[in-house]
Amino acid sequence: MFGMKEDKYGKVDSLIGSEAEIKGDIVTKATIRIDGRVEGDINGEGDVVVGKDGSIKGDIKAKIIILGGKIIGNIFAEERVEVIDGGQVMGDIKSPAVVIAEGGIFEGHCEMMSSSKGKILEIPEKRSKGSQG
Repeated sequence: MFGMKEDKYGKVDSLIGSEAEIKGDIVTKATIRIDGRVEGDINGEGDVVVGKDGSIKGDIKAKIIILGGKIIGNIFAEERVEVIDGGQVMGDIKSPAVVIAEGGIFEGHCEMMSSSKGKILEIPEKRSKGSQG
């Protein structure tokens, strides 16, 4: 009856239901799914899944972040950010990989970084045919 639940994104340790509203920061070591409203930052060592009815006003830091709802804030993911159909991000994203599905909305800046070194990838400058070097 109680314990970890599993949805299409894998095992979920904590669930904030659609009728719940939380004001304050959340710190978690496992996967959390948010179907309600959160005003505050989320700092997770696992994954964060925001369902289609979920909304967050604050920053999210986690391993993998999957957004089907709305976030007003910045996102920092160690591995990947996915904005699925109906998901909305109003803020900046910093992650090694970003996927925005058709129907997903993103307004902000995106900074891609290397997952192995944690550094921002730089594109080398192209040299013109006449330059030497």
